[in-house]
Amino acid sequence: MKTLLPILSILTHLLAFNFTIAQTTVISDTVFEQRLINLGYDSGPLDGSIPTSNIDTIKVLDISFDSIVDLTGIEDFISLEKLYCNNNRITNLDFSSNTSLSYLNCSVNELTSLIVTQNTLLQKLLCYNNLLNTLDVTQNINLVHFSCYNNLITSLDITQNSNLNYLDCNRNDLISIDVTQNINLDSLICHNNDITMLDLSQNSNLILLICDHNQLTELDVSLNLLLRRIDCRYNLLTCVNVKNGNNLFFWNPYFQFNPNLTCIEVDNSTYSTNNWSNHDPQTSFSTNCNNTCSTVDINELQSPNINIFPNPTTRDISIDLGETKTNLSATLTNSLGQLILIQKFESTDIINISIDAPSGVYILKLETTNGETINIKVLKE
Repeated sequence: MKTLLPILSILTHLLAFNFTIAQTTVISDTVFEQRLINLGYDSGPLDGSIPTSNIDTIKVLDISFDSIVDLTGIEDFISLEKLYCNNNRITNLDFSSNTSLSYLNCSVNELTSLIVTQNTLLQKLLCYNNLLNTLDVTQNINLVHFSCYNNLITSLDITQNSNLNYLDCNRNDLISIDVTQNINLDSLICHNNDITMLDLSQNSNLILLICDHNQLTELDVSLNLLLRRIDCRYNLLTCVNVKNGNNLFFWNPYFQFNPNLTCIEVDNSTYSTNNWSNHDPQTSFSTNCNNTCSTVDINELQSPNINIFPNPTTRDISIDLGETKTNLSATLTNSLGQLILIQKFESTDIINISIDAPSGVYILKLETTNGETINIKVLKE
């Protein structure tokens, strides 16, 4: 019994020692640690650690504009929701343990690696002015605002970010960008890349498009009825279609430095000629450029099995669903995105819709019960 008591005493002390160590977070960077001391999360002196209980409930942390190189220890800030670590010298960041993070500004660093795959609550990500060549945001399904400009990114998958409304990926090394799944996107800034094609047919909320200094040969924004600003200078454009029924609201668009662009399709050629000056001498405006550059036109908007008539129409349209004989809903919106009508139909061959609204361009969206979505551009005379 006398032998067991010293052993138990030693074990008790070892357990107490391990418990103490477990409650301490290692802070490798002295600048980071000093910043935490200045914020009142540690009493000092600089010893390379901080009590975990002092930091594991912090929700907002601002350690920006310093000379921090290593953010080791950030993994124990498990309650962190907003982090400002911008304008430092950090090279690697892994936020796998910070699952509550919804706002992250790590811009203007020296990042070559950024891991945010576990941050499903992330809504705003600012990582511009770094050295990133890859970035995985496929798991950030709640991302709304994303700025990754001035990096070295060669490929960017945003097809899972359906809530995204602002994307700035300018000054990277992108050759393509797929925004067809980003139906809420209202601002796309992708200039100074090597992008060859942009399909904007699904971005009905797009207001701002800055795509200059790329390799685009065709550009069609005829379905982007809310568009207000467009800059497509310094491309290889041979044809452009901005005939979206909303040209009166354009803020002087930029088309110049496209030497092979001779005709731009518009709502009103006289208006564009008199009011839009930012184009090359050989470029003119027309309501019909007689080219095939449009990525989407009236006929291409609908499924091959669907026939709509008459289009243009003075009021009534009929839609022959062909093989698409299933329950569906029809939604009609105007050039401002305002809802004009919504109707539901049970299994039928032909549906009839009356457009009791002013003349203009409308988008008719058909949604079937099997998840298929069909957009139809309708011209009301």
